[in-house]
Amino acid sequence: MLRHAFALFLMLGCVACALAQDASLARATVEFFTPGGHWRGTVDQLTKPVGRAVSMSEGSAFDGQEFLAAFSHSRYLAIHVAPGLHTFSANQTWRHPNPKETLTLELKPGSTTYLALTTSTMNYGGMFAWATSHISSASCQEFLEDHAKNHSEQVQQDQIADKILADVDRSDHSFSCTP
Repeated sequence: MLRHAFALFLMLGCVACALAQDASLARATVEFFTPGGHWRGTVDQLTKPVGRAVSMSEGSAFDGQEFLAAFSHSRYLAIHVAPGLHTFSANQTWRHPNPKETLTLELKPGSTTYLALTTSTMNYGGMFAWATSHISSASCQEFLEDHAKNHSEQVQQDQIADKILADVDRSDHSFSCTP
């Protein structure tokens, strides 16, 4: 009788492990990153009467209306989300998503999507500048090259929305592209 109970216990444990693995495979992964380095414009572009430069992002990422995390330059964050339609955006503030800068994607189970967060700054006469955050699709290769060049780090836990902490992939990434 004890053997049968032990065998049943082991079998239920194996089933639970298999279901947990299937559940993680049923999710999609989104890897956000802020390209490192400094301005991708020249000082001349920033001092002209009107000029534009693109830099690393310092702002927030959103999924629909939900705040995900705050980013500074050379940071990354991988989160697991339910498959389906998602509308991502970035903004200079923590308060709300930017409705003018959105990226809508259909995420498939088991897929990994890379999203780059950048900021463009428009200089008006050297006295006033306006910064706008952007979000765009990137390739795994772009993510790897940026990580290797800038030694990016994961977003700090206190910069991540409490609601999604359980969905954050905090594993030590091997940083390799899988087909």
